[in-house]
Amino acid sequence: MSKPDAPDPWIELFGAQASDATGPDYGESIKPVLAALDGEAAANPNELIRLIAIAQLDNANKQASLNRSFTVREVKRAVDTWRAAAVNCPPVPLTFWDKQAKRTVKKAGAMPGPLDTASVLNQVWATDMKGGYAASFQRAISTSDAFDLFIGPEPMRQPKAAAVLATLLVRMRPVFTRSAAFKVSRDYRELDYLYKRKPLSEEARWQVLKAVALIGILLDQLGLQHKIFMKDSTYQVGRLLALADSLHFQYSKWVRTSDEKRKSGKVDAPSELLGNSLFNFALDNPVAALARLAERIRPYKGWADTYSGESAGLVHWFVRQMGECERQLDATGLPKRMEDIHKAQLLLGYLADHPKTETENE
Repeated sequence: MSKPDAPDPWIELFGAQASDATGPDYGESIKPVLAALDGEAAANPNELIRLIAIAQLDNANKQASLNRSFTVREVKRAVDTWRAAAVNCPPVPLTFWDKQAKRTVKKAGAMPGPLDTASVLNQVWATDMKGGYAASFQRAISTSDAFDLFIGPEPMRQPKAAAVLATLLVRMRPVFTRSAAFKVSRDYRELDYLYKRKPLSEEARWQVLKAVALIGILLDQLGLQHKIFMKDSTYQVGRLLALADSLHFQYSKWVRTSDEKRKSGKVDAPSELLGNSLFNFALDNPVAALARLAERIRPYKGWADTYSGESAGLVHWFVRQMGECERQLDATGLPKRMEDIHKAQLLLGYLADHPKTETENE
């Protein structure tokens, strides 16, 4: 039985988006309909649901850009697969301002909806005159493409997933790079001071969290699982760069910054931390990037080995974690030519949260 006029819950299932950091993401928005979907799939698995998308051609004309029918069984399978794939990535903690609570909050992930795929991919980010980041709309994929990734047949999903991943890595690279530096410190005052030259708006940070989840979804569709590739050398290169950023930040905080500035939450750090400065190079040539990192990190490691101040436990932990990364990393196993899937893995390693971020006791 066809149901072209779907009730609101079904519309939410296909049309909900993770609009901003303070509202519900796709996963939260569709919770009310999931139980009903489970029941419907058990009772009427072959019942048809018609999905129609209307595109605005101009002020006076509209056109159906999508008109397809799916069984309830197909919809349930698509939703379950999408939700599982959205966590095929590490947590990426970023700071946001909660207007209602009037305080900062940390968010480490967001589940995007199918339509978020198009909204994220159809933006191009660039630096504005003030040194920040602004997005402009440039269509890369259609609503139809987004739903192909969500519920299309597997032979169609895989090539589209590869194409979408390539576009996502190019278009989001500037804000990915800045976000990785942004999360080095958990103190919002320090972040605000350190990155005031190149601010990253809350909209950009929210897009990053959705884009990271989309990378997890795309890699899942390409047959790559985070619990496996996080052990690969490519991923470890990204993690090593992130740890280098953290160590460089601590050096800047405790060596380059005066006591007076530090007490007020200010840090005299360069606009680019060590790992951040090598990230784009590593995406093309990770072996050469590692060689440069080994040379440039020596003064910071030398300081860390003898540091015994307030954050000594954390500083020494960063050094130990870098050593662990180096032991897991086999440079001979790095790809000679970085494909998009390799770049995505390195990026996720770089953006990933450290297992611990509070000062440890030695």
